[in-house]
Parts: sequence; structure tokens; C-alpha cells
Amino acid sequence: MFSEFNQNIITELSTTTYSVTLTNLNKYSDVSELEDRFNLHPISNGYEFIYSTSSNIIDINPEFNNLTSYYNLSTNVIVNGDYHTMSYTNGFLNFGYTPTYNILDYLESINDIGDPNPVFYGDKEYYAMPDYRGIPLPGILSTTDSDAYIAYNGITYSNTAGNKILFGVELKLEWESIFINTFVDVNLYDSAIYSTPSSTTERLLVMKKYFNEEDNVYVIEFHKKLNLTLGTPLYFVDIISRRKLHSDK
Repeated sequence: MFSEFNQNIITELSTTTYSVTLTNLNKYSDVSELEDRFNLHPISNGYEFIYSTSSNIIDINPEFNNLTSYYNLSTNVIVNGDYHTMSYTNGFLNFGYTPTYNILDYLESINDIGDPNPVFYGDKEYYAMPDYRGIPLPGILSTTDSDAYIAYNGITYSNTAGNKILFGVELKLEWESIFINTFVDVNLYDSAIYSTPSSTTERLLVMKKYFNEEDNVYVIEFHKKLNLTLGTPLYFVDIISRRKLHSDK
């Protein structure tokens, strides 16, 4: 089964012993044929053509599906020289149905025009999202209920080792306050003195949170692995929520 017209198809057609009919879907002789060929044409991935013989009215409707969800389907339809526009409202576009979607555009559109103290702006910081510094890791010692630690063998979303941080039961509050489906930056420290991070991993998406009964720990899973050297003792971790609406990094 071929997905596009290419040299393989041409070769198959030139060597077949069966009769072959090629139809130019860009041409038609009447409206009924236009409807048939339009809805067979690749353009039908984005638009549906409906012709009513009783009312002699043509409807062209956009199709929202997995092929068109990231595209702007506004267009002009020209009939006998007359332009008919299919367009979105500004609110629809600002909400995100453009290739440059971001939530900041939508939230800023809620602000009152000209308000010197807008509710939403790029540098607004949401302090409910946590910024934890210096959470203890076990280093060279055994883990305790008051430590967090990196699960070197944990996999689910990243398909590699080291995408989990585990929290002892005494760190339940810290685990609970980190929001799922938000981004965080993580700093790790290989020195027993809290000073300069030995590694940093930015833009980690919090994918899953759960309690592991077998190990008696609370778990956070990220979408990718943490930057670290396996086997290196780690003494502290920072978990810093990205709590602004806009970040250049």
C-alpha cells in the first residue's frame, strides 16, 4: 500500500498487466462530480464538501482532526469571482489554535486593555509552586525516612535510568506540594557542603506521582533523565518550580 505518488508507483503502473484508470481530482464537469472528487482529494483532510441538491447550496466545513489540529484552517473560497472568508475569532486564535500557541497569549487577552496593573504578565510569579533548596540526599550513608534519593533504575516515561526522585516518608509535604504536569529545574550536589551544584537538569516535566508501598517512599517521575554520573555520592538536591508564565531559558 503506497502512501504517496512516487517512482515506486510509476514502476508498478508501467509493468502491470491490469487496466489502470487515472483520475485528475483537480478537474470536474459538474457540482456533483466536484463534491465526489473534492472529498477524495487530499484537501478533504482539512475540509468537507457537502452539496445539497434540494437547496442547491454548497457547504464547505473545516475538519478538526489529528492532521489539522496544529494548523490554521482559515481560508478564502472564491465562487464566480466572489470571495467568501472562513476565519476564526481572535479569542479562538489566542487560545492556541495557531502554530505559535502559548498560554501566556491567552491569559494576557483576559487583562483589561490599558490596565497599569494587569492580572497576567510574563514575569508574574506563582508562589504556590514550590522552590526547595538543599533537600538532603544520603551521600555515602544509608537512606533514611528524612532523605530524598535518586532512583538509578527507575524507568517509565524516559526509558532510561535516573528519571525518578524518591522521598522518605518524612518528606511527604515536599512531595505533595510539587504539582504534576508542571516543569521544574533540578540541581544535584556531590559535596557534603551545600555550595555549588555539580549538575543541573532544566525543564523536567513532572509526569507521575505515587506512593511506593514496597519501599515505603513517595515517588516523582519526570519525562527525561536527570543529569548525573552514576555511582557518584549525592548529598543535596534542589527542586525549583518554573513558576513564571514566561521564561527565556
